[in-house]
Amino acid sequence: MIREAAAMADIGQVALLGCGNCADIPFGFLSDKFDHLDLVDIDGDALRYAALTALQFDSDLRNYEFHVDDLTGLVDRLEEKALAIVAEEPTALGCLEQLGKELTSTPPAFWRPGNASRYRLILCSGVLTQLQATIRESMEDIFLARHRDGQRLLCRHPGWTTSVWAFARKIEQAFLEHLDTLCACESIIYLQDTVHVSWLTQVDPRHLSASGAWIATRTSSLADYVDDKERILSQRSWDWIRPGQTDDLWGRLYGVQGLIYRGQDKHKKLDA
Repeated sequence: MIREAAAMADIGQVALLGCGNCADIPFGFLSDKFDHLDLVDIDGDALRYAALTALQFDSDLRNYEFHVDDLTGLVDRLEEKALAIVAEEPTALGCLEQLGKELTSTPPAFWRPGNASRYRLILCSGVLTQLQATIRESMEDIFLARHRDGQRLLCRHPGWTTSVWAFARKIEQAFLEHLDTLCACESIIYLQDTVHVSWLTQVDPRHLSASGAWIATRTSSLADYVDDKERILSQRSWDWIRPGQTDDLWGRLYGVQGLIYRGQDKHKKLDA
């Protein structure tokens, strides 16, 4: 689907947002077609691995720029606030109440290229579900370091769970609106993410069973994130399995969806 999206896009610049180590990126195809590639991820080690892979197709990486950065601009800010809260608030319940308020009220400061570039192609693989997960897990780790017996409270406290859900939906929508501000005229956006997740149990040496499922995104359809479905150019769904024995659980089954759509050229309105 990434090759398909790239083939639809005009020559110009590409943004790979939250790209990790780029294990699924066809660098050869992108390097041959596009003038410049910006790669953004919070994990510096992953980007260094991506650079080594890209070297096979572009010996001097002249057309590549690697940005070790937080896409949301929230991780460091919320970690600082969380550390202050757990240091000052003695009770676990009080901590969670305050953490939830900070989570939902602190506005993001999404990554932008320093040269105000706008892109012909924007690739976002597995980004939506990670926007909130990275921040939530960081705040929960800070909470648990202070309240070591608070794991059950994280799962059951209605104020915290409501705040996490509201934050996830808010940051997803804001991020997709932000993508449109990065678009050049007639840009192509590739969006892919895990929608369903199921635990797997082993029935016998040759058979696995999926017991229930939960939805990781806002709805069971990734296309619901796109305002005007007429702009969707292609969409597919597929499953993949991640083994990993935990007690009686064999691993996880991920239901993945991908779609290619044409971004809205909002920068004209912003410039006006």
